[in-house]
Amino acid sequence: MRKRIAAALGGVLLALAAALPAAGVEPSGTLLVKNGGFESGQGDKPEGWAPHAGSRNRSVLTWEPSGGIGGSRCLSITTSGEGNDAAWVQKVSLEPRSAYLLRGMIRGEKIEVTQRGGQIGANVCMTGMWYCSSDPKKSTGTFDWTPLEVDFASGESGEVEIACRLGHWGSTAKGTAWFDNVEVVKNPAMQRYEGEHVYLLLADEDVKAITPEHLKRWVAHLDAAYAAMADLVDHKPFNGAKMGYYTSTWYPGGYAVAGNPIYWMRRYVKEQLAAADATDDWGFGILHEMGHNFDEDGAWNFNGEFWANVKLHYAVEMLGGRVGHDDEPFVGAGLGRYWKSCYEKLWRNPDPAKRSVAHDGLQHLTIQMKEKTGWEPFRKTFRYFHALPKDRRPRTPWQQFRLFYDKLKELSGVDTWSYFTPEDIENLKKQYPDK
Repeated sequence: MRKRIAAALGGVLLALAAALPAAGVEPSGTLLVKNGGFESGQGDKPEGWAPHAGSRNRSVLTWEPSGGIGGSRCLSITTSGEGNDAAWVQKVSLEPRSAYLLRGMIRGEKIEVTQRGGQIGANVCMTGMWYCSSDPKKSTGTFDWTPLEVDFASGESGEVEIACRLGHWGSTAKGTAWFDNVEVVKNPAMQRYEGEHVYLLLADEDVKAITPEHLKRWVAHLDAAYAAMADLVDHKPFNGAKMGYYTSTWYPGGYAVAGNPIYWMRRYVKEQLAAADATDDWGFGILHEMGHNFDEDGAWNFNGEFWANVKLHYAVEMLGGRVGHDDEPFVGAGLGRYWKSCYEKLWRNPDPAKRSVAHDGLQHLTIQMKEKTGWEPFRKTFRYFHALPKDRRPRTPWQQFRLFYDKLKELSGVDTWSYFTPEDIENLKKQYPDK
């Protein structure tokens, strides 16, 4: 049942009443969200919810006795002056590794984004994550009750904190927002596909691009890549928990963004699944983000993009995997051709103005070292870094860079520094400063 506008003023109003949530009772997602309709509590404290504001003197957070849908109770946030980031928050326990929708009804009055470059006004969101339900056209200005939602994954623990929010990171706002009928529900359009080390949360529509047999094959490839990366660095991230991939409808900050789960922009998913189906492509970007997660220790990490690609290359070479990049397929150690092209284009460009010591060129030189040393000295070097006491770990990018190649030289007997020209070293010091 839902909060309902009590009206019997003719067919139009009856239809409107049926379309809106019912008044005075909890929304259907209350098994997951406590007091999502804000009807219970004591004094000025709604049960299950706590106020939070970046600058407390700029915002008033109120449990309203009326003003909700159909005159019911609701929450409000009023911010004045220079704006603020303020929210009502609640921690909820969900099924781990699962896809959910956070929904809420929001009403706004004179909401303005006050921070330059910001776009987010009233919204529902998960704290600790920068995405939210906000649509600038629906969450700013003055507007009547509007449904907003955001999709998300629960992660390994299943514990998330949800928020009814006015403003956001980098987007302080002012005005008044009212919130009602907040709920969390399972996302019916997504399913989970489990491997030994990884799991995928994929939309049913996208999975049509790959046969069940080939999807199982692809998950097995990701499992094998995970095991290879763990072998290289002698570490399993997130305390050995399964690593997830969640396909999100919102932009996570790139093709995909590392973490657990890895958030993968949905517009790219069907293309990758189709490639995995047709050509057994393992997914360059997918393996790259997996590689980022294996830098959880961080002691050697002078450049995250570089190290993610080192682990990507290791897995593809050791397992004979196939990946496509820049419209060209690479198999196994043949991926080195891509790094070589980057090296020639960037590090050895005949035009000095276009020359740089970008990380993909460094990848080529490092793989060239591997051709002499084999992978075993790399494995030993990673283990050396893991064993370093905290007070002996390198603290700057240049210290990390220097110690890794020094230790690799010591353990392999190959002069790793001979691969760099004096000009390279000077430019690398600028790229990875000793501070």
